[in-house]
Amino acid sequence: MLIIMAGYPKSGKSTFLDILKKSIPQLIIVRPSDWYPPDLDSMPNPMEYKLASWEYAVEKAQDLLMANSVALDTCGASPNSLGVLIESAKMHKHKVYVIFIDTPFKICADRGGHDIVAGYTKKFIAAIPEYKSRCDRMYVVKYDTIQNWEIVAKKMAGELCI
Repeated sequence: MLIIMAGYPKSGKSTFLDILKKSIPQLIIVRPSDWYPPDLDSMPNPMEYKLASWEYAVEKAQDLLMANSVALDTCGASPNSLGVLIESAKMHKHKVYVIFIDTPFKICADRGGHDIVAGYTKKFIAAIPEYKSRCDRMYVVKYDTIQNWEIVAKKMAGELCI
């Protein structure tokens, strides 16, 4: 299976995915941030590194899909840029799922900066129908407590692993 995480920056995507992995231990999580240099924020062009890390993560996820279940931990705001990955997953007979973490804008903006988060709103409005048409299922996980997310993740894992 391929899981694509989606949601505003600082919405809890990584946290939810870590909880989900407890119920699906064979799931391999690919995070672009794993390849960020430690001093990224002090570098002259941090966006170049973020873009390169994102591209590398998508390639890595595609390679891993040949024999594994993979989750791509990204904001998921651009389904077209993930088209090759989605088609590769389908070619390898994987189901493709999107998990959208629905955390209120204000909470994400307070955590990650208003302007950064605001840039994603229009992208998500366009992305959601695209995901619904290209993927096998889209889950929407409401912002909630960690304890409730553990219950949601356990239930979702049961559905995903059937």
